[in-house]
Amino acid sequence: MSQPPACALSRTAAANIVRARVDRGWVQRQLADAAGISQGTVALAETGRRNLSLPMLERMAAVLGVEAADLLRAAVKDAATGTEG
Repeated sequence: MSQPPACALSRTAAANIVRARVDRGWVQRQLADAAGISQGTVALAETGRRNLSLPMLERMAAVLGVEAADLLRAAVKDAATGTEG
């Protein structure tokens, strides 16, 4: 059975979680252990194949040192340069 495509908000959160985790030099296992969730859940969340509950999103944000709202915010591209910022 195939999964439905992730909604835009799930894709944004997934990309932001990956970015924040990689910026800290963590592997999925480290994020999972720190947030008290399974590595499989982290993997599914990072690929947009699992919808995160708000408490889970808040736990992940807290251990990553960001606000939960920041994980849901799309990167803004600078119109002049085409880069994120």
